[in-house]
Amino acid sequence: AYGIVRSKNRGMLTVSIIKKKSGSMGKPVRAAVTASGSNLTGQFRKFNIREIDEGSSIYYMSVFHVAHEEMLDFVLQILTEGESQTHTVKFRQQFFTQ
Repeated sequence: AYGIVRSKNRGMLTVSIIKKKSGSMGKPVRAAVTASGSNLTGQFRKFNIREIDEGSSIYYMSVFHVAHEEMLDFVLQILTEGESQTHTVKFRQQFFTQ
């Protein structure tokens, strides 16, 4: 449905922003999301993020190429709709393509 092709050399990043709402699991909200990453040799990448709105769900997605055993350090900048403070999320992920 979203034109994503499976491949052993592709990774996928999916992000959902949920606002706390008393008495519920929360409410999905829109945000400006940017994502970048670098591998252990310092090669920098900027990821193209797409917004997917399915009515009751909103999420942000990027598909990218990876090498076997590649380790990426991700940095996400998230500015939630209606807020003025940007939130930063950092994490590391290793990919296995074989």
